[in-house]
Amino acid sequence: MWFEEKLKSSSNINPKFGLCCQSGKVVLPLLPHSPDYLDGLLKDCLFKDNIRSLNSMFCLTSIGGKVDTSVLDGRGPPCFKISGENYHRIGSLLPSPGCMNSFAQLYICDAENEVRNRLRVLRDGDIDAGAIGKRIVLPSSFTGGPRNMMQHYQDSIAICRAIGPPDFFITFTCNPNWPEISRKLLNLPDQHTEDRPDIVPRIFRMKLKQLIEHFKEKRFFGNVLADKPITPEDFDEFICAEIPNKDADPLAYATVVRSIESYWRIHEFELQKHSPAVERLQYHLPNQQFVVFCEEDHLYNIVNREPSYKELGYEKTRTVNGIIYPTFKQACAARCLLDEDNEWHEALSEALTRASSVKLRNKFSTMLMFSEITNPVNLWERHWRAMVDDLQHRIRRDLTNSNMHLTDEELKDLALQEIECTLNRNGKSLADFPPMPQPSSRSFGHITNRLIREELEYDSIVEEQSFRTYFNGLNDDQLKVYNTIIEAY
Repeated sequence: MWFEEKLKSSSNINPKFGLCCQSGKVVLPLLPHSPDYLDGLLKDCLFKDNIRSLNSMFCLTSIGGKVDTSVLDGRGPPCFKISGENYHRIGSLLPSPGCMNSFAQLYICDAENEVRNRLRVLRDGDIDAGAIGKRIVLPSSFTGGPRNMMQHYQDSIAICRAIGPPDFFITFTCNPNWPEISRKLLNLPDQHTEDRPDIVPRIFRMKLKQLIEHFKEKRFFGNVLADKPITPEDFDEFICAEIPNKDADPLAYATVVRSIESYWRIHEFELQKHSPAVERLQYHLPNQQFVVFCEEDHLYNIVNREPSYKELGYEKTRTVNGIIYPTFKQACAARCLLDEDNEWHEALSEALTRASSVKLRNKFSTMLMFSEITNPVNLWERHWRAMVDDLQHRIRRDLTNSNMHLTDEELKDLALQEIECTLNRNGKSLADFPPMPQPSSRSFGHITNRLIREELEYDSIVEEQSFRTYFNGLNDDQLKVYNTIIEAY
């Protein structure tokens, strides 16, 4: 271990280290001595030069080991775990009398059958129904995942918003010929940089920390977060954009970068660091918060437990000037946080001069699906009449009744039915764009059914006069029956 790898909580006089054993969490027994035969092979240069070819000979073998199946509980990606050591099962080249071919015997005694087996597997492909359609979502805690990278990006933007954009973009690369690496390899005979990925990233990490300390503590570029270069001359004091001279500085000219990412992740070294610190506020929609629980917790207790923190009331968030709005979007519009819909109003108004009602309904549906409309209800209320010009004529034609007249509410409902059908063909619905009105489930049948239309088309004044005439002519028995029916209703 290097001194720079000590724990921050330990002193310089009595340094303590935790990288090798995760601060005592990992305890491994000492490696036993290799058998004399293997020890001799590891010292044989011929064996070491051909070790890859020799290892390829085990392609005809089967893996052996104590497989731990307890990790396959269906709650994560497929995992193959072996406890203890794994080994190759090669077996004899000839099967025992009365036994089936196995391992390498399949390729020696019955090669044609094994070739057929491999072709069958390639032809059938993945036929495991349990693996089809399974989606694995990497959480933001997964280092290097898209959500993790997006979270770090948002942290960086938050720092830029609070302090300002960075003045320098510094790239720090690793040189495998650093003297610290070379000195360490002198104690490891026949070892090269590419053979020891456990050394290179550790030294790179130490030098990276020293570089950051050089910038922050020793103020190489001035006071951090305070002094900002302004003029080109200020930048020239720190930056040289010239290619190094091959003769004067051959080391800088021939800098080589090697990959050290795998071992960097094994030791869980940080991939991103930001200063100053960024506090992430957990915000979520109603009933969509993160729930943390242990595997042994009962689901009933998890769902019904009391929250351990104080949440911001959603009703208070949706309240503007004493008015409680039904959605967050409407509350934002009331606070003038959203853009106006002038461009969408102008688009529909311009289309009125050349587009039919069908085209206007399709255009309105497209706006709902692919545009950020702040107030779709207002857009609908201002332009719905231009979208229904063809509907009354179509109903009259279908029912062969030129005297039929549809009310505004019926025309609106028919237009909403048409828009809903268009949205459904694209996997959407008017319910996806609240508070847009929904079409009635009964009105379309009432409008197009001739018998229902005839029953509903009456003059209420004439019917009231007829009622009074017939009612005044009732005798005592008829009046008694009438009252009984009306009271029962």
